[in-house]
Amino acid sequence: MRGLSLSVEPASISVPPGANGAGKTTLQEAPSGVAPQASGAIALSGEAIEGLRPGARARWGLAHVEQGRTVFRALTTHENLHAARRDADTRHAYGLFPELEKCRDVRAGLLSGGEKQMPVIARALLMRPKAIPIDKMSASLAPMVVSQLMAAVRKLVDGGLAVLPVEQRPRLCSAPRSDRL
Repeated sequence: MRGLSLSVEPASISVPPGANGAGKTTLQEAPSGVAPQASGAIALSGEAIEGLRPGARARWGLAHVEQGRTVFRALTTHENLHAARRDADTRHAYGLFPELEKCRDVRAGLLSGGEKQMPVIARALLMRPKAIPIDKMSASLAPMVVSQLMAAVRKLVDGGLAVLPVEQRPRLCSAPRSDRL
């Protein structure tokens, strides 16, 4: 990807356009420090972060949700949430995803695809980010689960978070209600 300029404002959802293979995932991974950056500048809240390692970028407020629903399979759902921050107050995560409360003591490896996506997003939120790229959140999930996840993302945006989703169905990100699924 060359010559790209992108600004993701607080309290907004910015969906990059493009077909599969166009570089949207790389667009997320470069600011997060997961993919190498050849040139240019990356700033978060006006502060340059391009020279920082991924962990430092996360501490500055960039919490990347990679594709693949990466949970710690042997840990419980609750332990997965605390993997982000030991001192995390998980009430916000359970408030955003009430379904997680029911499986808080279940090993994350036993959760369904949609159930796995919830603690992955919640874990990123417990880092108290300013911006959150989410890669392929709805991939292979039932429409009802996608609707729940998008409702949670909209709540986060309403709370001031900047969200950069790479989505197979970008229309979902602008839909005001679940009836657009």
